[in-house]
Amino acid sequence: MLLPFADSNNTMLCLQSVDTPMLAFVVLDPFALLPTYRPDLQPDELKRFDVQSEEQLYFYVLCTTRTPISSSTVNLRCPIVINPNTLIARQVFLDTDEYEMRHLLSSFDNDGGKPC
Repeated sequence: MLLPFADSNNTMLCLQSVDTPMLAFVVLDPFALLPTYRPDLQPDELKRFDVQSEEQLYFYVLCTTRTPISSSTVNLRCPIVINPNTLIARQVFLDTDEYEMRHLLSSFDNDGGKPC
């Protein structure tokens, strides 16, 4: 289940296991962090999701939370991809050097240029 955090406008969610209650991950909307984020899936991946283009899918990135929160990281290289119509979901590896697996959360601008 995807459960939004209060006051996050659905940009920060908890990906909660329904079978294992203690298993949960913090996921973020990558487009809220980085408006220029452009995940480019390979044709075979699009076929697995039963879609023609990435625009038909939802993307979330995993966040590894640390203290202080500014040292937390997000994985832009391997997003969680969901087809909202079929509910097929997978983590995919983007074949690009543009995104890394550990982007510091503090490196993104939020709310008009203020650091996250």
